[in-house]
Amino acid sequence: MDYQLMNFNIPTHLKHNLDLIAKYKHISRTSIVNRLLDLYCRQELKNLEDCKRIEQLINPITRPVKAANIALEFEQPVNILFDDEYEWDERFKL
Repeated sequence: MDYQLMNFNIPTHLKHNLDLIAKYKHISRTSIVNRLLDLYCRQELKNLEDCKRIEQLINPITRPVKAANIALEFEQPVNILFDDEYEWDERFKL
């Protein structure tokens, strides 16, 4: 297995807590960090695979439906007849 040195900043309170846990359990900080990173990567890769599966299920549903070439037939509009002798003022009188 190949190894590569990684340096990163960590808040001092986390480093202090990590040191206490490592000393109490008699394991190295590197071992703890590697284990946590391994668990995180496995979980995230699993989540990504699940997302792909969900996307594969959803994609066929969300694809735009091609419109069928249906000839649209409309009926002629209804003629509206107006009574020219109708008095609007009389209609609203009480």
